[in-house]
Amino acid sequence: MKLTSDPADRFTMVNQHESKKLNLQLKEGKLKPIDVLVTMYLSSYIDIQSGLINRRSKDIADDLGMQTGRVYQSLKRLRDECYLAKGLRGTGYFWMLNPYIWTVGKKQLQQKRIGLFMSLINE
Repeated sequence: MKLTSDPADRFTMVNQHESKKLNLQLKEGKLKPIDVLVTMYLSSYIDIQSGLINRRSKDIADDLGMQTGRVYQSLKRLRDECYLAKGLRGTGYFWMLNPYIWTVGKKQLQQKRIGLFMSLINE
């Protein structure tokens, strides 16, 4: 994760309108409270340049004090509802939260992040 000296680059912005849809899906039972916890965790690891998150499922589970299986289930639900995408890089993978809802860093990079996210969910 790249650190900058500009405090404005250290914020994760959340689109209020879109996050209300997440709340509605919680109410309807499509998502679970653990899914919100996982998105909050992942949002704290978004790279400010690329928008990517390099965290293994096991690390997420360990950091949150949860069983790995519960984290897998949460990640799957978030992917199924298009809040999260998974991409391959070399022999590993990365995560990306939906940039229409969660965004970081410079506004000029937002369209690039959106393009990458759309390509990941359409694979």
